[in-house]
Amino acid sequence: MTETVAIQIAASELCSRMGEPFEDEASRHRAFDECVSGVLEKREADCELKPYLSGHHGKIDWCI
Repeated sequence: MTETVAIQIAASELCSRMGEPFEDEASRHRAFDECVSGVLEKREADCELKPYLSGHHGKIDWCI
């Protein structure tokens, strides 16, 4: 399978699954992981996201 086909399949899976209701955020994360597995590299990043609003934050775990 070419990289382009793998990306198209992952995009299709994301579109069809992310609109579904999930029991909790962990379930949503698992579904996302399943959709992009093999297309994106999963790793813990040393960088945290720090947006302008102090009440928001994030941690990077998928990289292109």
